[in-house]
Amino acid sequence: MFAGLICLVHCLALPFAIAALPALGLLNLENDYTHILLFAWVALFSISIFLGYKKHRQTSVLSLMFLGLCFVMTATFHHAFGVSESLEVPVISMGNLLLVLAHFMNRRISRQIQA
Repeated sequence: MFAGLICLVHCLALPFAIAALPALGLLNLENDYTHILLFAWVALFSISIFLGYKKHRQTSVLSLMFLGLCFVMTATFHHAFGVSESLEVPVISMGNLLLVLAHFMNRRISRQIQA
């Protein structure tokens, strides 16, 4: 959940940060390593959803995770998928919200099983 929230904050704050970078002489838009790293970070934390799924077998949680990861991946690699750069922030935000929802559902269901 935390990784998805950090990515969401990153995406919402990025336009303001980019606006400030030219003044600092630090603008390099050709470097996509930040987005690749964030996608890997989010995907890594999605493993916890899969581990929860192995216990509770609720396909809705796993479906939300995969859908969220697809949105995040599409936004991260939007050029490869033919998605306009103007859609990057809305698409990745939707993906992160779906991942956060999947994490909440996973925790709730896992706690019900333990009780």
